Amino acid sequence: MFKRLREIIVLLVLAYVGLYFINAEITDAINAQILALFRPNTENTVTENQVNQLSDSELTEVKTFTSLAEASQNADQVQKLNLAGQNLMAIPPEVFALTKLQFLNLSNNKITNIPDEIQKLEQLQVLELANNQLSTISAKIDDLSFLQELNLADNQLAEMPDVFSNLGKLTTLNISGNPKLNLKKTLNDLGYSRNLEKLVLKNQSAEAQKEIAALKKLLPELVIE
Repeated sequence: MFKRLREIIVLLVLAYVGLYFINAEITDAINAQILALFRPNTENTVTENQVNQLSDSELTEVKTFTSLAEASQNADQVQKLNLAGQNLMAIPPEVFALTKLQFLNLSNNKITNIPDEIQKLEQLQVLELANNQLSTISAKIDDLSFLQELNLADNQLAEMPDVFSNLGKLTTLNISGNPKLNLKKTLNDLGYSRNLEKLVLKNQSAEAQKEIAALKKLLPELVIE
């Protein structure tokens, strides 16, 4: 603490010296260093999150909570939550308090959007939202840097947010059964998905074939169904 205070004092003095000589470049550089001292160090947070990530086999073995009430009472222990087929109209706000979630199944409900709060589930690896009424997805989903599987089949999506360049661990994406989806734009954006291994489209239109061919050139190992 005292070391950082000393550094700030020295930089402030240098800033005034810079002003005295009317050297804007020096002053700006010093101000930038001062601001950097106040920025939080997120390196430890990322490392901690990485340590907490479960492997596929470990994730299979942990308890799956099917009651939101029970999950809320054990928030620090919940890593898998299955609320499929519970007639939900929206993602319950209590879900976003379960920050250790790594698997979330919300399929077969009536959910219409994925809100900004999704970014709170930063350890999520699997997100199942098939067979809902989704029409919008918050761009904040790109904060889910550990997300590996995303199932958005059978919804009402017209566009996907430009997030694929940030979802670096995404390996499986299912966007089949979205008749309103701008498939051309989505396929173009998918070219930024460095680790995508499987893309489920089903009923591929003749229009999409050109974009699919271009995507295969970018991601030659990609399996398209």
